[in-house]
Amino acid sequence: KEEKRCAGFISAAKSITDDCRRIESPALSSTKMNRFAFRLWKNHGTPPRGRIGREKKYFADILTENGYDFAFQKFSDMCKSITVIKDFSAAASSPVTEKIRLYALSCGFDVISFVDFLDVQTVRHIIIPELGYGIYCENSLRAPFEGAKYIRKSRFLKEEYSESCKNRAVFCKKACAELVNEALKSLKIIENHKNSLQNLFISATNEKSFLINSIICIYNN
Repeated sequence: KEEKRCAGFISAAKSITDDCRRIESPALSSTKMNRFAFRLWKNHGTPPRGRIGREKKYFADILTENGYDFAFQKFSDMCKSITVIKDFSAAASSPVTEKIRLYALSCGFDVISFVDFLDVQTVRHIIIPELGYGIYCENSLRAPFEGAKYIRKSRFLKEEYSESCKNRAVFCKKACAELVNEALKSLKIIENHKNSLQNLFISATNEKSFLINSIICIYNN
């Protein structure tokens, strides 16, 4: 029951995130995003090296009974420089990250890509180990990332971006956070049940071992 409830809330959260991305995408300037990505690569990248890089993909954000889990320290240790894009839906950060990812691979650099558990098709964060550079997409559901250069999604918006779209995006953000919190409650219940069953199994095993040892002692005597 709790497994289905948890899966239902996560599915609903994904739908809201997709809806938010659909609303915001037309309001974003592809020219601004492409220009920003080009400048990022110019500052951190190098010319082509005559080969194509390789890519490894991992799940970055894991939802556990204790909340979100992300290897912040490991991400920081691998990167001398980090750009954080504050973007809940990844409507802006995903195209920018994808541009840098393609620049890096085409220039011969290996890339570590991190996909979101809500949408495995969307690359949220990347690390280019040889350059010591990473791009991290931050939203309200994750803990803040310190020691990095922060970029707000608003710099990529068109001037005619309406107030109604902004309000809708804020609503989606809050609704998604509430749904994920409900999923967390179910995960905690599942974990408690698992621990209870494990304790019962250990207790039963100990009793069985005690009886066997007692029988052996009686037999030996």
